[in-house]
Amino acid sequence: MTKHLLSLAAAIFFCNTLMAQSEGIEAGEGQVWWANYDLDSNVKFIDGTSIAEHYDAAVFIPQGLVTEGSATIDGFSFFPITEAADNVTVWVAPTLTDNSGQWLEAVSVSTERIKKNKFCDVAFTKQHAIPAGGLYVGVSFDIKDFSDNGALTPLCFTSSEANRKNSFFYKTTSKRAWNAIDGNAYVKILFGGAQFAKNAVSVKNFATSYVVKDESVSIPMELRNMGTNNVETITYTITTDGVASAETTKAVSIKGFQNLLTTTIDFPADDQTKVAEKVLTITKVNGQPNESENCVSRGKLVTLLEHYQAVPVVEAFMGTGYSTSPVAIVGLEKMKETYGDQAVLIAVHYDDVMAIDAYEPLRYSVSGISTSFLNRQYEVYPSPYFLKKDIGRELKRTVPAKISLQAMWDGYIENATEILLKSETTFSYDDDNADYGVAYVILADGLQGSGSQWEQSNTFSGKSGYGDDMNYWYSAPEKVGGMTYDNVAIAAKEIIGGMKLLDGKTIKAGETVSHRMNMRMVGNKLVQDKKKLSAVALLIDRSNNQIVNADKVVLSGEDTGIENSVIDEADNTVTARYDLSGRMIEKVQKGLNIIRMNNGKSLKIIR
Repeated sequence: MTKHLLSLAAAIFFCNTLMAQSEGIEAGEGQVWWANYDLDSNVKFIDGTSIAEHYDAAVFIPQGLVTEGSATIDGFSFFPITEAADNVTVWVAPTLTDNSGQWLEAVSVSTERIKKNKFCDVAFTKQHAIPAGGLYVGVSFDIKDFSDNGALTPLCFTSSEANRKNSFFYKTTSKRAWNAIDGNAYVKILFGGAQFAKNAVSVKNFATSYVVKDESVSIPMELRNMGTNNVETITYTITTDGVASAETTKAVSIKGFQNLLTTTIDFPADDQTKVAEKVLTITKVNGQPNESENCVSRGKLVTLLEHYQAVPVVEAFMGTGYSTSPVAIVGLEKMKETYGDQAVLIAVHYDDVMAIDAYEPLRYSVSGISTSFLNRQYEVYPSPYFLKKDIGRELKRTVPAKISLQAMWDGYIENATEILLKSETTFSYDDDNADYGVAYVILADGLQGSGSQWEQSNTFSGKSGYGDDMNYWYSAPEKVGGMTYDNVAIAAKEIIGGMKLLDGKTIKAGETVSHRMNMRMVGNKLVQDKKKLSAVALLIDRSNNQIVNADKVVLSGEDTGIENSVIDEADNTVTARYDLSGRMIEKVQKGLNIIRMNNGKSLKIIR
């Protein structure tokens, strides 16, 4: 279902209204008002409901939503955005129904109480215990007109990663079936029948983080207010190897029961370059003992010897038959202009002439085509806006290792059949339980072809409103021929997990590990121009398949086997070196050099 997003100014107005203009009922002893919406999310409205007709809306409240013990529903608060409402009834029911005969209780609300942009609190006459199957709480009303309301609708919600799935439903006179909305209804519930904590904050575990020796790192922490009091301060300790730090107090602001806040906690580096288990314990809330049972956050902190530059990797999934793929095509084009060699950009094609079997295993890890992976840690919509923001963030990421790649053809470029690959990985910490792998990808620029299989489907033809970056595609036909495709993955090796890099699992800070392999290109129909190929090395954490770091080199140059690379003088595959006249030389010189390998092959390189 299509949804409209309110303007930022209006969204801020509504959020402020939520905080300042609720009126009616104060929570009593053993009660708490709970907001079903997300304070930090913009308000949205349901498209197609700006009609003067009858409306029914309901939210589902499962057992155990706000407390592990028993609880009751004592009241309901909704948010009218128009005063043109009549016959307003708030109700509670064991099933999703507009049949008043099946409601457990119904409370009529006078029109005088309906104030535009102010919550309307309604108390039930009795407490309704939430059974194992949950309860539905709703509001039914008639809208007379929208003259005071512009294009807005009477049903609003927020949408974020914290959505409660299958919890918000509505129906109208013209839409008689119940419709589920992927979002949180803009309502509040008055819960009772339980002993609610007053000063309580819960915290989730944190992801593995990295910090350079003698520095500190700010680690994001997701806090939830589990008490009836607003949270103004938290006090915490950090425990390492069984030794707790002194208490530290931090100012925060979490208003409302069960509302969330993402803040950061500073963790100092350890004295040694190692992996350490860290335990954050929130001991106090507002200066009082923390009443939450989930007050501990655990995670790993890796102290590094030195800082290595992160090279973000975007794997954008597309196909000529997928009409939304132009977004990914434009996204990669713009990122190449913006970041150049700072990021590795890979166009992964599926179900078309440029698709390769090597990338098939990754296909089912994403939600669909016309999306992208960033370091296989995040799924990112591949538009220039989102890619630029996320790549910029990842460039600042602290990484535990760096990888460098050398790549060359196995002979004269016109006769070469294999690409020789050598990667070197240097680690920045000590670990006895490391597990890394290396994967290789060959990329091609300038791919072209004739026939319908090379035509790009284009859903943006004749449209607008998706940003100026898509201007070409607005005026292009629904099938675009004469395309030139860049950054295309035409060959790959072990993209899931990579080839095991370590003999065991022990690594040392400053230690470099080498890896070699040959990639055979004979018979690869996507090799259209050997001078437009690049090689990529991906360093992969085999425990989660995430990309730790990467390197990319270009295989190009006039009749050269390698350009801007250096052959390792200690490489025992080199048996002799010659200059252009055929004279044997001790080391590679400036100009053209002939390198003979112990496998009988020769390389011609330019230094």
